[in-house]
Amino acid sequence: MPRYEFVEGTSSKFWQIDLNGPSFTTTFGRIGSSGQTSTKSFATDAKAQAEYDKLIAEKTKKGYQLVSGGSPPAPATSAAPVAAATPAATAPTPAAPVRSATPKAPKATSVEASAAPPVEAPAPPVPGSGPTVVMTDAAQRAAEKELAVFRVKPSRAEDAAGTSFPRVQEAFEKHIQPFVSRGLAHTSGDSARWSHAVLTQYGAPTLPTTLEVEAAAAVLQFFDWKGVRRGATPTSPDLVNLWVAHAGLGFAVEAFVTSLGDRQVVTDTLGTATWLADAPARPLENLFGYDTDRAIAESWLGATEAQRVAGRAHAEKLRAQGTLLQRSAIASCVLDPAWIDADLREHATTGERAMFSIEALLRATSASDLEAYFEKLSEADREYYLPKSRWLRASARDDGIEGYAFVQRLGLGGIDVACTRIATLLPQFSPDPYHGARVGELLRSLFEVARLAHEAPRVVDAAIAVLEKAGDEKIGKDSDPRPAAYDCLRSSPNLALQRLRDVRQKWAKNLLPQLERLVSGGASDDRADAELGALPAFLQKNAAFKAPDFWQPAALPRIVLRDGTLLPIAVLGTLAAALKADDPAPIAELQRVAEPASLAAFGWDLFQAWLLGGANSKEKWAFTALGRLGNDDTARRLTPLVRAWPGESQHARAVLGLDVLGAIGSDVALMMLNGIAQKVKFKGLQERARERMDEIASKRGMSAEQLADRLVPDLDLEDDGSKTLDFGPRSFRVGFDETLSPFVVDATGARLKDLPKPNSKDDPTLGAEATEVWKAMKKDVRALASIQIVRLELGMGNARRWTGEEFRNFFVDHPLLTHLVRRLVWGVYDDGKLARTFRVAEDRTFADAGDDACDVDPTAAVGIVHRLHLTDVEATAWSTVFADYELAQPFEQLSRATYRLAPDEAGATALTRFAGRVVETKKILGLLSRGWRKGPPQDAGCIFEVYKPIRSDLIASLPFEMGLNAGGMDYVDPTQKLGVVDFAPSIPDWGRSRPDLVPLASLDEVIVSEVIRDIESMGQVTT
Repeated sequence: MPRYEFVEGTSSKFWQIDLNGPSFTTTFGRIGSSGQTSTKSFATDAKAQAEYDKLIAEKTKKGYQLVSGGSPPAPATSAAPVAAATPAATAPTPAAPVRSATPKAPKATSVEASAAPPVEAPAPPVPGSGPTVVMTDAAQRAAEKELAVFRVKPSRAEDAAGTSFPRVQEAFEKHIQPFVSRGLAHTSGDSARWSHAVLTQYGAPTLPTTLEVEAAAAVLQFFDWKGVRRGATPTSPDLVNLWVAHAGLGFAVEAFVTSLGDRQVVTDTLGTATWLADAPARPLENLFGYDTDRAIAESWLGATEAQRVAGRAHAEKLRAQGTLLQRSAIASCVLDPAWIDADLREHATTGERAMFSIEALLRATSASDLEAYFEKLSEADREYYLPKSRWLRASARDDGIEGYAFVQRLGLGGIDVACTRIATLLPQFSPDPYHGARVGELLRSLFEVARLAHEAPRVVDAAIAVLEKAGDEKIGKDSDPRPAAYDCLRSSPNLALQRLRDVRQKWAKNLLPQLERLVSGGASDDRADAELGALPAFLQKNAAFKAPDFWQPAALPRIVLRDGTLLPIAVLGTLAAALKADDPAPIAELQRVAEPASLAAFGWDLFQAWLLGGANSKEKWAFTALGRLGNDDTARRLTPLVRAWPGESQHARAVLGLDVLGAIGSDVALMMLNGIAQKVKFKGLQERARERMDEIASKRGMSAEQLADRLVPDLDLEDDGSKTLDFGPRSFRVGFDETLSPFVVDATGARLKDLPKPNSKDDPTLGAEATEVWKAMKKDVRALASIQIVRLELGMGNARRWTGEEFRNFFVDHPLLTHLVRRLVWGVYDDGKLARTFRVAEDRTFADAGDDACDVDPTAAVGIVHRLHLTDVEATAWSTVFADYELAQPFEQLSRATYRLAPDEAGATALTRFAGRVVETKKILGLLSRGWRKGPPQDAGCIFEVYKPIRSDLIASLPFEMGLNAGGMDYVDPTQKLGVVDFAPSIPDWGRSRPDLVPLASLDEVIVSEVIRDIESMGQVTT
C-alpha cells in the first residue's frame, strides 16, 4: 500500500491508499496516529484506477513524498522541489518526570517567525511511546509552593522559665484550668490522676522542678481542645518549647507519643467541664493535634548537635519498644528519611496502622509504599489529608496535600500516588454541596496533578470513573472535579478514545469528536492549509495570547475557507486573541473568507470546551465568541441551555446568553430570544429578555410587537407554505395544521405521522439531508407554534391593528403564518369600528362570508375580529364557511365567550365583581400563559399581584391575598383571595395605589371582555 508523508513547518501528516479492483481505501492523519479511513467504490475497475492515479498526482503536487509501498511518479516539470520527509521519532519513556519549561516566544510579524501559539505543555506523545509525565512551568511552581507550605524551619526553644512557661501558664489559667477543675467530678482512675497532675504542674504560678510525661501528654490534649484552638494564642508550640528547654528533645517526643493513647478530651453537654475519656479509634486529625509534631521538628532542627544526639538516643529507645503508630509518629517528628521509608515499607507489608505527617510523606522515596499508605487509610484518617474549609483552618498547613511535589520527585510514581488517592476518595464523592464539597475539592486538585501524565492508563480510567459517577449532576464550581478530569482525557487522547467508544453517557459522546481530532493532530480533514499570504491581514501576525487550560486548538473543528482550503492551526491563537479582545473588525475579515457553517462549528466546540473546563468567567470570551461566529443552528442549540441555567444558579451566564443570541442577530436567533421574553419559568431572565428585545426594537425604530412581527422565520418554506423533502426516487410534502404542527404527505396524498427513514433504494445523501431538515424544522416549529398562536390571540384581545400592507407582508405572504391566518376571520376597521369582515383564501386572495372576492387597501386598519363585533347571524355564517372548508381555528374566535360592563361599573375606575373570590393558586399561575406577568416581589420575596400589559400605555392589574413566592412554590398557599381589578399606564406595586387609573367606560369593550374572560377562566373555590 503506497504511503505518502508531508512534513513542513507545523504540518506532519501522512496519506496512504490501497486500490482493490473497483474500490480503494484511503487512510490519513497525523504522523504517529492511526488516522482515519475512508472507502470509495466505482462502477468499473478502470474508473477506480483513474481516480486512484488522480489522487496520487494531487498529493504529490501538494508536496507529499512517497515513503513506502510503491514507485514515485515522475516529477512534473513545474513542481518545485520538496525536502524529504523526516521520519517522526518515537519519544522514549522517561524514568523521571521531564520538566518542559516553555520559553517566551520572540516577537514576530508573521506566523513563520512563531509557528504555533505558546502553550503550557507539549503535544501528547504518539501511540506506542508509553506513559510520560511533563512537569510544566505551572506545575513546577505548584510543587515549589507545596514544598514551601510544608517546609520545616529550624527554631530554638526559648528560656523555659523566662518566656515559655508564663505564656503556657497564662493560656492554661484562661482557657483550661476552670474546665478541667469542673471536669474532675466526671472522672475517676487515670483520668482523675492525670487531671490532678495537670492542675498541679501547669496551674502553679512557678515552673515545677520536674515534668511528668503523662501529665505533659494530658495537658497537650487539653491545649489542643477546640476551646483553646479558637483562641488567638497558639499554645502547642509554646508547650513544646517549654518541654524542650526544661527536659530536652527526647522528653518532648515521648510526651507527644504518649498523647497518642486511647484517651481524648471531651466536654459535658453545656461545654462547661472538660476531662479525658476513652477513645480507642482517634483519627489522624486528632492524633496530630495542633501542629505538635511540626513544633517538635522545628525545635529538633534548631537544636545543638549535643541536644540532637541525646534526643535521637531517646527516640530510638522509644521506637524499639513502640507500635508502628508510635514509630511513624516519631519519624514525623524527627523527619528522618530512613525511618520514614522503613515505617512506610512495614505498613505496606503488615497493614498495621501508621501515622505520617505531610512533611514526612514529602520525604518518602518509594511511590509504591506511598500508594499503599494512602490506599489503606480509613475514611476518618483520610480527612487529615483533605483541604479544609476556610472557616475551619487553624494554620497554613491545613491546605492539605495535592501532590505536585510527589510528581516532581517520583515522576510517574507520583502520578500513581495521585490515582490511588483518587480511587480511595471516589466512594466518598457526592454532588451534595454539604457532604461532598471537601472530597470534590481534593479530587479536583488531584486531577490537576494527574493531567501532567500523557497516555497513562490509570489516569484515563480514574477520569472516566469520576465522570461516570458525577454525570450531569449540579456541583459547586470549587468542588467540581469534572473540568480537570476532562483535561486528563484530552491529555491522553489515544487511550481515552479507545476507552470511551463504549461509554453511552452524553458527556462521552460530546468528547469523542475532540479526541478524534486530537489523535489525528488536526489532520482528519485532508484538505490543504491555506497559504499564509492568502489569509486576512490580522491572522498573518502573531498576537499575544495567554492560553487558558481549555484551549486545545487541535481538538477543535477545522475552519474551512471559501476557496476550499483550511485555516492553519498555527494561527488559531491569533484568532483567539481577536475573539478575546471582542474586536468586530478582524472577525468580519475572517467571515468574508470563511464558510459560515465551519465558523459556527468551531465556535460551538470552543464554547463546549469552555463549559467542560469549568466555565471560568474570566475567559467568557469563548462564550461570547458564539455571537461573532454563530449561526441559526448555534441559536437553536444555545437556547435550551439559556432557559435552564437560572435553575442551576447560573443566572448571570443565562443573561450573557441573551446577549449572545442578540449578537448572532439572525431571525432565528431573535425568534429564540423573543421566545424567552414571552415564556420562561424564571422571571428575572424573562424580564431581561424583554429588555433586550425592547433595546433591539428601539434601535430599529419600532415597538417590541412590531419587531416580533418581523422575527417569524420562514423555515425555508416554499411560497405556498409547504416544503418538499427529496429522497431521490421518493419525495414528500410537509404541511401544517391549525396548531402549526407539521405533518408529512406522501406522493399518493396520504398523511403520515412522521417522515419515513430512507431505505436502500433512496439516495443516501439526499435522504440524510432531508432527514436533518425535517428534524430542524420540527424543533423550530415547536419553539414557534405556541408563541405565535398566543401572540395572535393577544393581538385580538388587545384590539391590535395592522395596516393592510403590514398584514399582507407579515401574515398573508408569510409561508408559515399563512397557515394560521387562513383559519381566522379578519376585519377592516374605520375609526375603531368594524367596517367589514373577510378571510384569507388558500390562494392568498381575500373573500367575504359569502365567498365573494374582496380587496384590502394597503393603508386600511386590519385586525382579528373579536366575537363582540359580530352579530349572531354573522358568527353563524362564518362558522359555516370554516366548516365547509374543514378549517379548525387555532384558538376560540367565533365561539368565544364575551363579557360586558354592568351598568353600575360603567362609571367606576375598578372592577369589584371579583373582590373576595377564592381561586386555586395554580389557576393564577395559568394566567401567565395568557399574557399576564408576575408583579414585583415584596418583603421575603412575596408577590401579591399579576398584571397584563395591553398597550404601552395600558396595564391591567389583579391583586390577591396570601401571595406567591418569587423563589418557587414551596410554602405557597393552595388558594388565593382576589382583590379589585383596575387599569392604568403604570406597572402595579402592591400596597401602593395607582394615581393614574383609567375609567372603565373609556376602555375598548374587547379589552374589558378579555380581562374578565381571563379571570373567569380560573373558576372559584366553593367554601
